Amino acid sequence: MAHRISLGLLISTALMTSGAIAQGQISAPASTSQTDASTDRIQKFLDTLSDDEKGRLRTLLHSKTKARAATSESQKSTSAKPVQLSKKAAASPPPVADKLPECATQSFFVRRDRSELFSILSPCGPADVPGATVGYTDNRLTDAQTFNAQGWLAFAFKRDAEYAFGASLYLNGTWATPFKATERSAVRAALELQRAVSLPDFIFPSQDFALSPYVQTDFRGRARIAGINALWEPYNPGAHLGGRDDTNARKWIGFYWRLQGEIDAFRVEEAGLTNFKSNTSYALVGGRVQGRAILFQNMPEVGPLCGRIFANATLESFWDAESSTTISNRIAEVGYYLSSGVAPYWRFCEPTTNGLAPVPTSSATSSSVSFIYSNGTDKSTFQRQEQYRVQLNYRY
Repeated sequence: MAHRISLGLLISTALMTSGAIAQGQISAPASTSQTDASTDRIQKFLDTLSDDEKGRLRTLLHSKTKARAATSESQKSTSAKPVQLSKKAAASPPPVADKLPECATQSFFVRRDRSELFSILSPCGPADVPGATVGYTDNRLTDAQTFNAQGWLAFAFKRDAEYAFGASLYLNGTWATPFKATERSAVRAALELQRAVSLPDFIFPSQDFALSPYVQTDFRGRARIAGINALWEPYNPGAHLGGRDDTNARKWIGFYWRLQGEIDAFRVEEAGLTNFKSNTSYALVGGRVQGRAILFQNMPEVGPLCGRIFANATLESFWDAESSTTISNRIAEVGYYLSSGVAPYWRFCEPTTNGLAPVPTSSATSSSVSFIYSNGTDKSTFQRQEQYRVQLNYRY
């Protein structure tokens, strides 16, 4: 967190300075000592960055400085009236005002499940996650009410560039009145401990490790389960793994994939409204592979479709070391974002004003509607299911 904020401040300062120099508004420092002091402070900060972060900083400063200088020269030769972009200029993304994104200081999160946050350490990770869903049905003819939910709520108590500590609550399942024997649900409360590791020369330049001790019950409080979950996820944006570095580009399909390794060991004292067995231990070893895509990324010519259609596919598989059995689940989802500003895929979808695109906010909030097909076993309840559903999602 500290790296990201300092990096943002350094970029903003450098860009303002380079812009002012390009316009002849400031001169060199008054003395050599001032120059040395400034250089020393910058160098100390750069020493704390990884090679990957230094590379991104150099690239951004170079491109933004050139853009500022070009804009300054253009303004000198034109009047103060609004700039009219040519068709050729409008074809490429316009410059954007520099600002720390809203999500950079976010501590509370609402997601569908643990995998949607990516990392508490990087709250501004890929924004194409649909979010939690809640539903309620009241059948007046049978006098029956049904509530269903799937959501993961988390709060980060402490976070810096390498470590994070927080807590989470996961809800998944159905509650009905009158009670139905087919009800299945899970309520899991956990502590979240995360560690980021940077290995610039490795095939995975950065990796996240998470450890989550938890207790679990069901919507009616009958189940008694306790365990610990360990999660590993690698990142290589250049290979479109865990994210990508072309989110500002215009693309028909923007794609990346994810790989997660997971160990979930727990003891079931009382199965309650799950399909686990009482007085039984489980040790699930496996993980998931996921592909995520955004259609019409930063393509304003397609109108309301620009950066709003998403498609996700997930395959997860776990082997239980205690019983030597295997469970798996396959999930496919296609959806549409109802809210705008799903940065950065929507960044250049709005009309420009005087040649400037809207400020990218990486908004913490979004809503969407999606169609989902799932076929397999839910890991949180061991319920076997094959279902189609349409749902409204909310993310924060």
